[in-house]
Amino acid sequence: MSINFTSASSFSSHSSSLSGISSKNEKKTYPHIAFIGGGNMAEAILEGLVSYGFPPQKISVSEPVPTRTAYFCDRYSGLRVLEGDNPAAVTGAKSEKLRSGGEETGVAEVVVFAVKPQIMSLVTKELRDEIQKIQPLVVSIVAGIRTRDIARWLTTGVAKPPIKNKHGEVISNQDQDTTSTQSIPIIRCMPNTPALILEGAAGLYATLHVTDAQKALAEEIIGAIAKEYSWLQDESLIDAVTALSGSGPAYCFLMMEVMEQAAVDLGIPRDIASKLTIQTFVGASKMAQANTKTITLAELRRRVTSPNGTTEAALKHMEKENFSHVVSDAVKAADRRSKELAEQFGKD
Repeated sequence: MSINFTSASSFSSHSSSLSGISSKNEKKTYPHIAFIGGGNMAEAILEGLVSYGFPPQKISVSEPVPTRTAYFCDRYSGLRVLEGDNPAAVTGAKSEKLRSGGEETGVAEVVVFAVKPQIMSLVTKELRDEIQKIQPLVVSIVAGIRTRDIARWLTTGVAKPPIKNKHGEVISNQDQDTTSTQSIPIIRCMPNTPALILEGAAGLYATLHVTDAQKALAEEIIGAIAKEYSWLQDESLIDAVTALSGSGPAYCFLMMEVMEQAAVDLGIPRDIASKLTIQTFVGASKMAQANTKTITLAELRRRVTSPNGTTEAALKHMEKENFSHVVSDAVKAADRRSKELAEQFGKD
C-alpha cells in the first residue's frame, strides 16, 4: 500500500508489505547483501530479512568485535561472517578473517553501512576501490552522514552541493554528480530503535543515480524492520525525520516514565502503574493507526476529552504549563542538533 502525502511530492509514504521477499514459496533471485558493521540496527535488518525468507547464505557481515562475530556465527546458520574484513565482505573474496559461511561468494549487489558516524569516513575510504569497481547500491543507516559526503569519500572526485534558489530552497540536487567518471547510487535511511522489534519507522533519501529497481530493493530491505517508511525528495528533511521518529521513542519513554511515577505518587503500586502506562500508549497508538485515514490526532484527543471532566482538567494544566511549546521546541532542538552533527561528521 502506498500513500502520496502531498502534491508537492516532498514525501512518499508507504506501509511495509515486503511483496518481493515475503512469499517464502515464491521462486526469487536474491541479491547478495554485505553489512559493514554488525551492531543492533544491522542485526535488526538481518533478522527481519531472514524472518521473511531471505537466505542467510546471501548475506555477509563484517564486524570487528570478536564476541559479536561469535554471536552471529552461533545465531545465524549459513551467514557469511568476517571479523573485520570489509573488502572481502563486499567482493566475496577469500579471507583469513572468515569465521563462518561460504569461503567465497559473489560480489555484493547491496552494501549496507551500519557503523558509528565517527568512523564512516575511514570505512568508506577503505572500500573506495572495491565499490568503484563493483558499483553496488550503497545504503547508509549511519546517523548524521550526508550522501554528498559518502559520495566524496567513495570517489576520487569532489561532491557538488545541491543548487539552491535565492530563498535557499533546493531546486536541483547534485549530491552524486562528482568529477569521478563513475557515479555510485546511494540511499540514506534513518530508522528508529523500534526497528529492533520490527516495528520501526524510517525516512529514506535516494540520490539521482538510484534506479527505480534499486529503490524497490531498498524498500524490501528497510521494510523488513519498518512498518512505515517515507521517501524524501529533500535530503535536509532527514534531519527532521531524525528529530521526529528517530528521537521520538525517547520522548514517548519520558512521558511514560513521568506518568508512571505520577501514578505511584497517587498510591498505585509501581508494577501496576508500569503495565497500565505501557498499555495506554500501545492502545492509543493502535487507535491512531486504525483511524489515521479518517480521523486526525486532534479529533481523537477531543473524543477522549469530556467537558469539565478529568481529561480536560489534565489537558488544561498541560497547556497552562506550555506543554505543546515545550514538545515542539524539543523536536526543533533535535533537528538543529542533527544538522550540526552532519557538519561535524561530514568533515574529512
